[in-house]
Amino acid sequence: MTIPCLKVEYLIKKMYIHHYRKLRDIEINFSREVNIISGVNGACKSSILYLVCNAFQDITKKSSPSFTIISKSNEKWNPKIENLTKGDKQYNDPAIGTEGSLLEIEYYGQDTSLPFRRHNGKGILEKDRYRLIPTYPRGSGMSLPMKPRIYLGTSRLSTFSEFNSSPHLFEYIDELENKLTDEGSIKLLHKIKEEISNSKITKQKLPERYLLKLQEIYKSVTRHFIEISDFTNISMPYIKKRVDFKTQKEGIDSNTISSGEDNLMIILYALVSLSYYYETTSLEDKSSILLIDELDATLHPNVQRKILNIFREYSQRYQIQIIATTHSLSLLESAYKKKDNIIYLREIGGEKIALLTQEQANPSIIASQLLAQDRSEIYRNKYIACFVEDEEAKCLLDLVFQYYLINKEAYTSFAKFKRFFLPIVAKLGCGQLRDMTTKMSSWAVFAILDQDEKKDLSNRIITLPGSKMSPEKMIHRYYAEELRLNSESNFWKEMLDVSIEKLDDVFSELENLLAQCQENDKKKIRDVYKQHFQDNKDIYEILFRSWMHEHPDEMRSFYNDLSIMFNKVADNAGIYDRMEQV
Repeated sequence: MTIPCLKVEYLIKKMYIHHYRKLRDIEINFSREVNIISGVNGACKSSILYLVCNAFQDITKKSSPSFTIISKSNEKWNPKIENLTKGDKQYNDPAIGTEGSLLEIEYYGQDTSLPFRRHNGKGILEKDRYRLIPTYPRGSGMSLPMKPRIYLGTSRLSTFSEFNSSPHLFEYIDELENKLTDEGSIKLLHKIKEEISNSKITKQKLPERYLLKLQEIYKSVTRHFIEISDFTNISMPYIKKRVDFKTQKEGIDSNTISSGEDNLMIILYALVSLSYYYETTSLEDKSSILLIDELDATLHPNVQRKILNIFREYSQRYQIQIIATTHSLSLLESAYKKKDNIIYLREIGGEKIALLTQEQANPSIIASQLLAQDRSEIYRNKYIACFVEDEEAKCLLDLVFQYYLINKEAYTSFAKFKRFFLPIVAKLGCGQLRDMTTKMSSWAVFAILDQDEKKDLSNRIITLPGSKMSPEKMIHRYYAEELRLNSESNFWKEMLDVSIEKLDDVFSELENLLAQCQENDKKKIRDVYKQHFQDNKDIYEILFRSWMHEHPDEMRSFYNDLSIMFNKVADNAGIYDRMEQV
């Protein structure tokens, strides 16, 4: 098969791995926009990021005036697969028993794939290393497509104080120096050691209009206002590059912010840098790639969700393909809800990695995989997973939690415990959800089913507050049988912008649709209710808030069930406080 000459840059579309470490016969599909990779430790998530980087060559200064600034002021620019083997004490074959092509890459805009094979290093500094290089047809004159890539590894999480005391690096350099004999290599190591000993301010930084853009985004997430005039870039050689800045709030600057806020700044700086490239490059294809290892590390779940929203905006507007790894269930839930591309790698018998299909890669299935294989990773943030059946149930549960927070005099301890609850939309039938929860009896998990199901406290199953019917039907009946017939209700006095006429129109439409259903066609009736809920979500939310206010006994009963579930599974999440009933 003839592979066409790669004269134009393309984003990664597909990666077929014949054999690379634990990855065998796996086909990974990538979106042009946001891609989230998850899986247990040792599933080769970071290796995939390097394989993506390895599929391109660097852009040149001539092609983009932003090249020098971006490459000098971001953590890693153009890392190759051989970087993964720098610390190896001996040669580690990535594909024992496999010859020839180890993987194939397909780019958007190309109908054919490009194979890559291993190439073993030769010199004294490379004898224990290998590279993965493309295999072109002889005489084709082809080369890898050009693409700017920024890679943010876990070294970005190192603090400045840790950097200033890095004896492990010096020990490695001293050990390497003892192996060398030529004077040139020894001098190079001395230079590296000298650079590591000193952080330095780099002259390159983004133009002011992009720093203003960074200022705006950073403030939207953290509420800290960066002083642009004091903004500089600090290089911590061979560790990371970070930004040095002041804020308008006394005592808060780049040296006093939390590690999470420092990590956030590094990520956002990289994102804005690639928008700068997009707007200044002379190349026809302006796209770029941002790769982030352990995106969720040190970041609060709310910040993780905000970052994903920013990613989607920048990915679409500036053609940035974003690929990140994570262990965070809340981040995965947000990505799944917004239809980001989720790549989940699960380990089979410790020797092989398998890939969940897109249909399988929903938060509930991923949670069960992670819970079953690595409890410490999932619960390092001490979450209690509470599975609900669908988006409608999740919406109502969020309103229930808001109710308890607002009525803090009656539910005094809820604010303390709310942060531990992690609602996850299972998108499973109630039977499947019951089975899954039962099988995960030793984990910090319980299920909240709709009101038309039976609760089973012994097996960690409770139901949403309300009558014994679906949430949508209950709210419909509440309007028709309670509010509609009582014009003196406080609801009409408080909701001045919601009239009886407006609600009559909304529910008349529903009733007309229900009239077209067969009485025994429960599935169709449920589908009609669900669609009506989605189309009129704001109305349902207003009515459910009113229902909760007028049914305090049922809200108290659900809170007590919630307390029982929390106390039943808290030890499994490493939480030793207890939630009192009311």
